Amino acid sequence: MIKEVLINDIYGELICKIDESQFPLLEQQGKYPRIQWISIDGRKLSKRLVKTEIVSIIDTPHYKFVQNDIISYQEYMNKNKWTNYGTKHSPQNFKKLIESFKQYLENPFENQYIKCKMKSNKLIIIDGLHRISIIKSKFPNQKYIKIKL
Repeated sequence: MIKEVLINDIYGELICKIDESQFPLLEQQGKYPRIQWISIDGRKLSKRLVKTEIVSIIDTPHYKFVQNDIISYQEYMNKNKWTNYGTKHSPQNFKKLIESFKQYLENPFENQYIKCKMKSNKLIIIDGLHRISIIKSKFPNQKYIKIKL
């Protein structure tokens, strides 16, 4: 279902920093692993170790990156000493997306809506956190956005 909502009513769900007392990290290993990542020493994460938090878009490392706070995004996306991850959201690729982004739902992407789910009575992004971070930064007067729920 396509729905128009207030941008400020949309939240991101971030991976929390791993609890090193439960999963000791290697030296300089990324601290925000996703469930599918595997440590280079072969250790796998259990689902109970990967926790998330719901935050406002402006409190995400993604939004901060668009605002030129590169460090928090690099730390959040640090894949050092992990395997089995994608490279789609590298800082370099995100920078290219920011530079090329003109307008949401613009041809040829007119059907690529930001996708959300309801969780804890909040709209949570499941696909599109990078795009909404760009929109919120580049178009601060835009109050509403169409999403796919």
